[in-house]
Amino acid sequence: MRYSYTEGTNILAVFTTGNTVTAALYNLVDNSPVTLSTSSAIEIQSTGVFKFPITAISVLPTSPSAITEYLWVMGNGSTFKYGKLSLNGFPSEIDKLYKVQFGKWWMTGNQLKLYDLDNTTVLYTFNLYDSTDTPSLSGVVKRIPA
Repeated sequence: MRYSYTEGTNILAVFTTGNTVTAALYNLVDNSPVTLSTSSAIEIQSTGVFKFPITAISVLPTSPSAITEYLWVMGNGSTFKYGKLSLNGFPSEIDKLYKVQFGKWWMTGNQLKLYDLDNTTVLYTFNLYDSTDTPSLSGVVKRIPA
């Protein structure tokens, strides 16, 4: 499954309850180890299930459209579990939809302008029309990309 860095998901693995479990990550592009702010996994309520947060990755890519794949390894010194973690890689249009949802919307003249999160950069502009196909800001029933 693919996650966004901002979701703060956890990697889970099962070991004997009470174990000391550590984690390591490797970038699958160049097989390099990833710098972590901690390598300690935390046991969940004496269940033997240990979690390791992806927020421990020290340097996160800033582009949500670039996928990054990692090998994760969790171990207790004698037993090791591993898997693949895919972060980000969401298409840029989905990123734009997020920005449109939370950025500024401005209607002026007969246009609707949808802005990036900086509230300055226009992402989309639409011409607005009423039911008689007259450019309008009131009674709008149609929008057409400008």
